[in-house]
Amino acid sequence: MKTITDLLELIIKIEQTNKNYLIQFQVKLDLGYKRISMRTFSEYYDDEKDEMVQYGYEDIDDIKFDSPEGIQVAYWTLLNRVKDRVK
Repeated sequence: MKTITDLLELIIKIEQTNKNYLIQFQVKLDLGYKRISMRTFSEYYDDEKDEMVQYGYEDIDDIKFDSPEGIQVAYWTLLNRVKDRVK
């Protein structure tokens, strides 16, 4: 059974592995409402605009983790999305 500590450790691992990849994940954790969401984004240089542009989209939207079952869903949903990066 996963705990909130396991969920936080997974988020830290995701943030640490972002540095090495073009496509990155950003996890938003709202402890007040006990919700978690994640977006995927990448940055690239746009020649027409002559600047760095960020392209992103919502990947996981608002998983509520206000119960032990919710923590399980949040943990395993995040892990399944980033399992190729987090060992």
